[in-house]
Amino acid sequence: MNKYDINKGVILLIDSSTLTCCAGVVKDGRVFSSVFSNNGLTHSRTLLPSAERALSDAQVSADEINAVAVTAGPGSFTGVKIGVSTAKGIAFTKNLPCFSVSSTAALACGAAFSGIICPVSDARRGMLYNALFSSDKGVFSRLCCDRQITAEALAEEIGKINERVLILGDGAEILAGECEKCGTSFSFAPQNSAFIHAEGIYEALKNGLYEEKTAENLAAVYLRPPQAERERLERLEAEKKQKEEEEKK
Repeated sequence: MNKYDINKGVILLIDSSTLTCCAGVVKDGRVFSSVFSNNGLTHSRTLLPSAERALSDAQVSADEINAVAVTAGPGSFTGVKIGVSTAKGIAFTKNLPCFSVSSTAALACGAAFSGIICPVSDARRGMLYNALFSSDKGVFSRLCCDRQITAEALAEEIGKINERVLILGDGAEILAGECEKCGTSFSFAPQNSAFIHAEGIYEALKNGLYEEKTAENLAAVYLRPPQAERERLERLEAEKKQKEEEEKK
């Protein structure tokens, strides 16, 4: 597959990996429209209407789309699944190239900040989804892979960085609480760049922070099994321990 030139044609950008939802249209290297929602509605209700509005605002028809970029995770299991499934559905019939973008990269690249950027999403059960990035005059570099980490461990790690760190994302307040406990300094991103927007997804593309896929091999990126699978494994483990205890009697 030939590598697609992200500065040409029409690219539909979509995200539903966290609490918020966004869509946008890039045409020949310029963001023509950007739609963002943080209204608490399920992404199954908001993502397609957001994409349709982004296309309408850009005065572009669905038939003109040349590629689709989607945040493929980490994030909400259901949200990531909706976003990736939507991208696959749009791209499949016309065999369009798909760009798999990390949600952490999309968050980081949406920040107008030079220095260390720490995107965090609430992974529940006391965990955060996170990665660290550096930014210098609009050039973004990844410093570590996407990971699960406790807020306490991440606050300690940030405390060892000899410069102020920008934290953003729907897990920012959780991390900030731990940073304040251990005296770690940090900065909050302003509201307009604290969540994923279409502009951040496109900045991630421009910085090479993506993987090009076909609709067929585009896949969600989960850093842990979905809740139903975790509960099944926990139940099996509990049954195993109970059986072992009974055999000892």
